Amino acid sequence: NRPPTGSGTSSNPTRTASKPKVEAKVRVENRYVEYRVPLPEAKAGCTGVVVIEVKMNQIGMVGSATVASGTTITDDDVLYSCKEAALKTDFAYNPDAPRTSVGTITYNFN
Repeated sequence: NRPPTGSGTSSNPTRTASKPKVEAKVRVENRYVEYRVPLPEAKAGCTGVVVIEVKMNQIGMVGSATVASGTTITDDDVLYSCKEAALKTDFAYNPDAPRTSVGTITYNFN
């Protein structure tokens, strides 16, 4: 006999889907991430790609982050989380960079 599922004293509720692993790839010409790329919150059962276009100043501060083409995830919470993570990304100062640099951060949820 099997015990009934979903019962007992476990402090970890039964999950129907696990949270995906998130990886980030940055593409900005002549710019490098200062420390690390902050990762967005992963949502259980959500897989695919989110591409965020970022615009930064010479200092390396990201001033805008918008969802770009190539994005396959449509969940508003995940898209918001990716934009927030992109805005927290710091790039290295480059005195030779244009006043505004544009690039992408691609988040892979798998």
